[in-house]
Amino acid sequence: MNKNTWHLFCDESGISGKPYYAFGSLWIREDHIQEFETAMQALRTKHNCQDEIKWQAANSKRYSAFYDEIISYFFQADYLFFNCLSVQLSIVNKTFHDGDYEVAKQKHFTSLITNKIITSLSRNKMNRFIIIVDDLPFSYKKADESMHIIANNIIRQKTGVCNAILKLSEVDSKQSYGVQLCDLLLGAVLSVYQNDSSAIRKKELAMLVAEHLGWDHLKYDTFGTEKKFNIWNFYDPTKGPRITQTKGVDLKYPTFYSKK
Repeated sequence: MNKNTWHLFCDESGISGKPYYAFGSLWIREDHIQEFETAMQALRTKHNCQDEIKWQAANSKRYSAFYDEIISYFFQADYLFFNCLSVQLSIVNKTFHDGDYEVAKQKHFTSLITNKIITSLSRNKMNRFIIIVDDLPFSYKKADESMHIIANNIIRQKTGVCNAILKLSEVDSKQSYGVQLCDLLLGAVLSVYQNDSSAIRKKELAMLVAEHLGWDHLKYDTFGTEKKFNIWNFYDPTKGPRITQTKGVDLKYPTFYSKK
């Protein structure tokens, strides 16, 4: 297994008619993929869970201990990293995106991926990346091919590294524990931004994530240098004062950060 190859498992949330939309990515270095898959399967077996892991199903009382343990596992595993970008739809200026919100969303997703990869390459130019994404929420065909080309061009212009993204492919989330965990973490963050979860169990789960960050709630964003769990809330200064407070994290389980 290549220790310079990172797998980015990506997902989106809040795309249809919500105040916010968001994209997330779970980073796992290639030599830890099997360890992660084994751990997820062991947790499923322990709790007798046959269903797909996802935020939509997280209000199940039957699997409450299962979902709690998944969250704790993520924060205790020093090889797992999560980052996300949330965007308030009302501040998106369509004139900068060909008058199309879908174009804006494509750009924001690409920005999340390329910004984090550029940071990773600043530490180690030998790093390479494989992107695995749940079905892209874009209407035109070959959106994955287009994003792959555009992202690699942006990265090359900023770093001089050609073809840093080795592969970008869409998968069925049912076949990917990485995408499923990304969905769960992203859902927890966005549910607080949306303020739309009435389910007590989901509120408890979002609070559990916050507690692992040393926060009193989850509606903050992090400093850009945060590695383990990074929340980037898009801000347009022309739209008024910033409403989201940036807050440092105080991890419940401090971990050794492998170089990304």
